[in-house]
Parts: sequence; C-alpha cells; structure tokens
Amino acid sequence: MTNSIQNIQSILYLIFLLVFACNISKAQSIPDSTVKKFSIKTLVDKIYWQDDTINPAIVKTEFYNKKGHIDSSFFRNTKTNSLSACAYYFYNKKGKFIKQKDIWYNYPNDTMIFITTKYDLKKQNEKCRFDNKGRLIEVLHDSTFYVIKDTLIYDTLNNIISYSKYRRDSTEERTTTEYNQKNQLYKSTLTIYINDILQYVSSITFNFYKPNGLLEKSNSYGFGSDIPTCINQFEYTFY
Repeated sequence: MTNSIQNIQSILYLIFLLVFACNISKAQSIPDSTVKKFSIKTLVDKIYWQDDTINPAIVKTEFYNKKGHIDSSFFRNTKTNSLSACAYYFYNKKGKFIKQKDIWYNYPNDTMIFITTKYDLKKQNEKCRFDNKGRLIEVLHDSTFYVIKDTLIYDTLNNIISYSKYRRDSTEERTTTEYNQKNQLYKSTLTIYINDILQYVSSITFNFYKPNGLLEKSNSYGFGSDIPTCINQFEYTFY
C-alpha cells in the first residue's frame, strides 16, 4: 500500500513539473541581470510544502555560467531521495537562448523521458508584439498548447505589474505584482478569471530579501490561509 501511494505521489509530482516547465520556457528563479551583477554560480531553491517542518520536499539547483546565463537545472525529490527532472539550456554565438533539453525520471524504476525543444528566433519574434519602448507585451502560442497567449503590462519603471496566461478553455491566469521602495518585487497575486469574470484568488506570494538585495525567501499562501502552503528558501554560491 505504501509503495502504491509513493508511486501516485511521484506521478503527480511529475505532472506538476511538466506543467510548470511547459508554461515557462527557460524558467529560472532570478533574472540574468541579477546573475551578472552578483556573479552567481549556483542557486539552490529549497521548496517546503505546508506539512514540511524540517526538510524541504523538493530541492531545485540552478547552475549559471560566467556570462550570466543559466546552463542547467536539477529537481530532486527529497521524499524519495531521487532526481525527478533536469534541464539543459543552449545558446547561439550571440548569447540568445535557442534550445532546451529536458529529462524526466519516473520514480521508482528511473525510466527517463527526453524532450528537446528548439526555439526558432525568427518565428518567435513573429509571434511576439512589443510596445513603442521595445517591451514585450504579447506572445501568441500554437492553439494546441495549454496556454495560447501571454500578455504583459508594465509600470513607469519597466517593472511587470500584470502577467496573464490565456488558456484554451477561456481561463485567464492573471498574476499582478507589487514593488517596495527599493523597487524589489515583494508581492504577487495569482487570480483566476473565466471569460473576463473574476472567479477566485488562487494564491498570494510575499518575497523577502537579503541586505545585499538578493532574494532570500518566498512565502506563498492559498486563498484565506494564514499558514504558508509553500515556502521557497534560496542559497547562493559565487564565482
């Protein structure tokens, strides 16, 4: 019975990772500009679910090169003490992201699923729309994808204050963000709309920073909950 439960948990976790990775290409915890500024070599993201009081449920490790680009990322499920997924990122001579290779490990038999995604920069630009300041404001995806369109709205300091994902089922996942006096992202609110009608607030996340400005911790709350449903703690190494 225990093995069956663990198998189900590992499958659900794999689905979570697949959805997460498919929604955001080259997903990383911090922007390239921050990596360059601090000469970051690795970032460890320890993810605690609500019932994890001592050890994290998942540990994500990101490796960055000296140019400030992410080279690879690894997800480890600490509950099964196994590698769940990893990703490798490739760039052209100009430093533009062009390819991503994902490897998924199916616990407990460790069978692997390989997915390689190539990004045609010319075709990508044809599906992107920019404002008169050169900021990305819309991305159109293939209609067969889970998300068919992304839209972004900025403030006067060029911070993204609204980011929406439009799904095939007419659902909009809208994330609104707020910044503190240091221009640091401190609050994100994920709200669900259907046909432009508000349905519910899915989650609220608060960010906390080290004195040097690096992200230290994020607490995420489900709607109406006073206890974090997820806590991310970040650790760094430097060149």
